[in-house]
Amino acid sequence: MEKTRNAFKCSLFGGIVDIKDNSLPTYEDVMKYYEWTRHHLKLQLETAKEPTFAHVADIVVPRIEGIWLTASIPTVTRTRIIQMLKAYDMKCKNLLKSIKKISPEKLESFRENSKLLFDIASCKCKELPHCICPTDKKVPKQEQPFLIDQRTSRNMFIGKIDITTTKKLQKTLKRKLDRENSTSKSLSKSFMSVDTEINVSMTSPTSERSSSTADEFLNTTDDGIPEIKRKKISHINLPTLSKTCDRYGVSDRAAVAIASSFFARY
Repeated sequence: MEKTRNAFKCSLFGGIVDIKDNSLPTYEDVMKYYEWTRHHLKLQLETAKEPTFAHVADIVVPRIEGIWLTASIPTVTRTRIIQMLKAYDMKCKNLLKSIKKISPEKLESFRENSKLLFDIASCKCKELPHCICPTDKKVPKQEQPFLIDQRTSRNMFIGKIDITTTKKLQKTLKRKLDRENSTSKSLSKSFMSVDTEINVSMTSPTSERSSSTADEFLNTTDDGIPEIKRKKISHINLPTLSKTCDRYGVSDRAAVAIASSFFARY
């Protein structure tokens, strides 16, 4: 079992330490924490046998996820995080195998790149305000500046939960939902009103006409059997009309016109 100071160092990144919770970890932070966890597991097991990658990852990955959760930023799946960790661990091991053959410039370049964010955000859009990801993968608007900072200059830190701000956000969200529900109900009532008016305009005249027609033509006899009421219409005896026209010298065409105009009223 390792008992020297070298056990607390990594050939690529220097001293191995626990991970910090006040910022999103870089590749260097993750690997230092990975080695730190591996070393402590080895001490706990009290054996010269190295802990397996899976054993170490079971501790490292949930810790990384927890930091991102504190920052309220959606992440990729745990399976994907494990794949990313394993790939970078293999890259480091392969580099260590040939470290003596690698130029100082190339080694320094690798170390510089390791200071980049170990980015497990589910959203990889370069312009977060114009994100096209599904809703469950989008970075909350209030967290976007922080993620942009962590991907670039890394000057910001994860602060404590601001209860006042959280309450304000909750109230804002509640008002927004109330407005949406109110608008939805208003539109629903409007559609129902229009639909009712249409139904009334379509059914009422018909009902009135039906009722009027029934009153005009139907009547009920003493034995309960309905009978038809005939509308009274004036009748003209055509032979009498013809004789009258002849008496006063009215032509046949004029007589027809007079008769037609009379019947047109009925």
